[in-house]
Amino acid sequence: MAQRDLAGTLNPGAGATGVADVVMPPPVKRGADFWRRFRYNRLAVIGLFIMVAVTFMALAAPILAPHDPDEVSYNILQPPSAEHLLGTDDSGRDVLSRLIYASRVSLAVGVTVSLATVLLGTAIGALAGAYGGMTDTWLSGLINVMLSIPTIPLAMVLGAFLSKDVIFIVGILFIVSWTATARIIRAEFITLRERDYVLAARAIGASQARLILKHMLPNSMPLIIVSVTLGVASAILAESALSYLGYGIQPPTPSWGNMLQNAQTYLRQAPLLAIWPGALIALTVIGINFVGDGLRDALDPRLKYQR
Repeated sequence: MAQRDLAGTLNPGAGATGVADVVMPPPVKRGADFWRRFRYNRLAVIGLFIMVAVTFMALAAPILAPHDPDEVSYNILQPPSAEHLLGTDDSGRDVLSRLIYASRVSLAVGVTVSLATVLLGTAIGALAGAYGGMTDTWLSGLINVMLSIPTIPLAMVLGAFLSKDVIFIVGILFIVSWTATARIIRAEFITLRERDYVLAARAIGASQARLILKHMLPNSMPLIIVSVTLGVASAILAESALSYLGYGIQPPTPSWGNMLQNAQTYLRQAPLLAIWPGALIALTVIGINFVGDGLRDALDPRLKYQR
């Protein structure tokens, strides 16, 4: 005799034991659903293409660069030509080659600083938000103290004793940048620790470490991923600003920031020297921000999208 399954539909194949067969729904393809939500944000897709192009340019710099970026010549401040597609700078170096190699420095600083700050900021924010009490008081005090340290004066002081290279820039930005992520994660964990599933896990004896690692941290991953993405843009802007002011990457190593600094002397004579690196900085940061917005929308199940 046909029996009904748990969904209320007839199941003629049920066994003689009288136990209804359960018709399971198809598994949710989270990756496909994420891509559909991300693809709906057209600006995010444009930003993704920009990021792929800039990343490819950085990785393939030795192949794409038409000249040695440090090769000097007597053809100084030349306009774009067949030999030098974007012209030359005040030392006769090919601008296009220097822009391509500079992308390596800017992306390396941005990605390294972002990953390091998110790791530290997430750890401190998670401890402060999950434990509360004196732990939260002390860690929040540390965050507030670090927030009071200005980036440029710190770079000026440390730059007098240390060589200003990529490691120096990463260290400076790491010291002052992790606090933003820590405050965001702390606020998120304060909210999560009052959720029903966390209270239930605590009630059955789950340790604080298990609550953080198994329950609260996985539910904070969308926020952490977006923080990583937007942190890259912030680090690129900060590195460019420090290099422009003379406290970042030093010539002859090319970076978009020190190329801008070098170009300011020749704004009237060769304005393109400033336009090219400025445009790449703006385009890269805009692309990263578009991707960050798209990730936030795609990873947030509360936001709806249209097919």
